[in-house]
Amino acid sequence: MQPDPTVAQEYERHQTNTDRLRAFFLARPGVWVNAVDLEPAGGRQAWRTRVSELRVALERAGTGTIENRQRHGRVAHDATWVVSEYRYVPTQPKRVPVSGLLFDMGPRA
Repeated sequence: MQPDPTVAQEYERHQTNTDRLRAFFLARPGVWVNAVDLEPAGGRQAWRTRVSELRVALERAGTGTIENRQRHGRVAHDATWVVSEYRYVPTQPKRVPVSGLLFDMGPRA
């Protein structure tokens, strides 16, 4: 008889590729990541779609966005070499000045 799976194992089993991609990006705020590193979390053929879905979800929730940049270069005889990289940029809390107080009130974490 096999033991019952732990809650963590059960959660991992039910995570979607988008959930895994979200965890991947949230653990690396501001860090540029290339496609090779995104494939294991987002799925080999679907990671671009998952990044797009995650970007929309983060922006709707007001928690940040996913930025993209591309670098062009040359590898041996191939002049069309492109590296596409992505990074999670968290939303910065807005400071709200309130007159008469000794400090600015901002959103609570």
